[in-house]
Amino acid sequence: MLNNELLFCGDTFFKKVVWIPKLNSRLIINLEAPITDSCKAIKNKVNLKIPYNSFYKTFQNQKLYAVNLSNNHIFDFGIEGYEDTINTLNQLNIKYFGVTDTKENIPFIIDEEIAVLSYCCKTTNPIFRMNKYFIHEINLNQIKVDIDKYKKQFNYII
Repeated sequence: MLNNELLFCGDTFFKKVVWIPKLNSRLIINLEAPITDSCKAIKNKVNLKIPYNSFYKTFQNQKLYAVNLSNNHIFDFGIEGYEDTINTLNQLNIKYFGVTDTKENIPFIIDEEIAVLSYCCKTTNPIFRMNKYFIHEINLNQIKVDIDKYKKQFNYII
């Protein structure tokens, strides 16, 4: 049984500190860029990044439940940018999902009854693999396989 509401928000990009009202819901966002102060951008693509201080100050007092990392910008600043992001999320006790170290799309589990799967569209020019890390391409056949795989284990699949 869910112990409180979930609130999903789409692409979020915190270029500066943002005031977010206190919420009674668990907030889950698509983090549209890595949290990094790195200047080592990947060449030949539009590169986005969220400055560490902007993200930290925005969420140091506002609880963010989880972030989806499976998007076209997570590897814009290479492994350094990705690892900076993970370190910041861990520092703030924010859960994350959408990047795996396996080709299998591992769902994010909420309250042992909801499986959240995440995918990225290739038309947005993502980097699908960076060293040992993967994001997963939208592929309708694979999505069906993933849903079939998890629908017996969980009450809901998102």
